[in-house]
Amino acid sequence: MPLNSFVLSKFKIDFMKQILALCVIWLLINKHCLAQGLSINTDGTAAHASAMLDIKNPNKGLLIPRVNLVSDSDVVTIPGPRVSLLIYNNNVALPDGDGYYYWNGNKWSKFATRTNLANLAWNTRGNAGTNGNINFIGTLDDKPLVFKTNNILSGKIDPVSDNTFFGQSSGLNITTGSSNTFYGNSAGISTTTGGGNTAIGSSALHYNSTGTSNTATGVWALHDNISGYQNTATGYLALQKNTSGFYNAATGVMALMENTTGHNNTAMGLTALLNNFSGVGNTAFGFASIQDNETGDFNTAIGYFAGPSLNSLNNTTAVGYNAHVASNNTMVFGDYFVDRWAFGISTTSAQHALEVGVNGNNGNGAYLTQGGTWTNTCDINKKEDFSSLDGNDLLQKISGLSIQRWKYKGTNEYHIGPTAQDFYKAFIVGTDDKGISTIDPAGISLLAIQELIKENKSLRAELDEIRDLLKKATGQ
Repeated sequence: MPLNSFVLSKFKIDFMKQILALCVIWLLINKHCLAQGLSINTDGTAAHASAMLDIKNPNKGLLIPRVNLVSDSDVVTIPGPRVSLLIYNNNVALPDGDGYYYWNGNKWSKFATRTNLANLAWNTRGNAGTNGNINFIGTLDDKPLVFKTNNILSGKIDPVSDNTFFGQSSGLNITTGSSNTFYGNSAGISTTTGGGNTAIGSSALHYNSTGTSNTATGVWALHDNISGYQNTATGYLALQKNTSGFYNAATGVMALMENTTGHNNTAMGLTALLNNFSGVGNTAFGFASIQDNETGDFNTAIGYFAGPSLNSLNNTTAVGYNAHVASNNTMVFGDYFVDRWAFGISTTSAQHALEVGVNGNNGNGAYLTQGGTWTNTCDINKKEDFSSLDGNDLLQKISGLSIQRWKYKGTNEYHIGPTAQDFYKAFIVGTDDKGISTIDPAGISLLAIQELIKENKSLRAELDEIRDLLKKATGQ
C-alpha cells in the first residue's frame, strides 16, 4: 500500500473515532439536560431547577417567529396550532394590530401591554372611540353582574331574579326575593324573600324582610318596614316606623313617620299624620295635618295644622288653615277666625256669613247673615212668570190642610206643620213633594192674611150697616 494511501486511511479512522466520542459525550450531556433542563449561555451555568430551558445572554434576546396572520382565527398559515403557541404577528390589519399573539384554543389572542391595554379592554382612565353596539361592560350569559367596594356588595344586576341593587350593602341579604330595585347605602339590606320593592335613598326599606310591592324614596323612608306591603313613602323618614302596615301612602318629610300597623292611610306634607301608628283610612294633606292622631280612623284633613284636636277621633273632616275637629262624625271648615263661607262665588257680600251661588242654577245668592238668619233670594230682578192668586181659594186650601204635631224619625225633635206631600198637592210649589221651603209658607200666610183683612173689612162694613139700621129702628 502506498504511504499516502495509508496516511489517508488512518486519518479517516481517527476522525470517525473523534466523531463517535463526541456523539457519546453529546448523548451524555443531552441525557443530563433532559433530566435537569437545558441551559444556553456563555458562562457555563446550569439551567435553573424550575426551568426546562434557561437562556442567558448579556446582549442578545430570543427572537420569536414572525408570521403574517390573515385573521385572529387563522388556522391555515400555521396549520393545527397548539394551545399556547407563541408568535409575533406582522399583519397590522388584524383588529388588534401587530404584536405578540398566542393561540388560546379558539383564536389568536394578543398580549396586553401598557400601551395597547386601552384597545384591548376598558381603561380605568377613560376610553375613546367606543362603539355602543359592540363595546359594553357586562356579561354574555344570564349570570349576575356584581360590583363591590371594600369587598362588600355594592351593586348587582341579576337577569334571572330581576333584582337590581346599587349602593354599599343594598340588597345584601336577598335570597329568593325578585323584582326588587334598591339604590342607596343599605337600601333594602334586610330583604330576603320580599319582592317587587323599590327603595331609593340611604337605608330606605332598611329592615324590610318579607314585605312586597313597597316603594320608598328618601333617606330612611319605610326604614322599619318588615312585612308591610303596598306602601308608598316619599321623603326623609316618611313611614319610617311602619312594620306591618299596608296600603299606606306618605309624601313629605316625616309623613306617617310613627305608623306601625295602620293601613289605608294617605299623608302628604311635612309631618302629616306624624304620630299615627294604628289608625286606618286617614287622609291628610298639608303641613302637620292630622299630626296628633294616633288611633283614630277615617279622618280627613286639608290644610296647615288641620285635623282632629284629639288623638282618637273617628270620621272627622277638617278643611282650612288650623281647622280643628273636637268630636266624632263632624266636619269643620276653617278656624274661628274665618267669618265668611262662599259656595259658587269668589266671596260673600257684606254681612253675609255664608252665601250660595249667583243664579238659579247654583243657589241664586241665598245667604246666612252674620247674625245667624237664613235669607232667601227675593230680588225682583231674579223673578219672572208672576201670576195672581184667589185669596178665598187659598183660604179654602189652608182650611183643608192637615196641620199636626210630629217629629223626625230617629230624633226627639218635634215640629208643627203639614207634610210636604199635602202641601205640594194643595199649592203646587217647590221642586217636588219631599220638602217645604221657608219662603212658601210665608207667602201663603201673607196672602191669607190679606184675604182675611178684606173679609174683615167687609164684615165691619156689614156690621156698621146693621148698627145704623138698629139705631133707626129703635130711635136711638
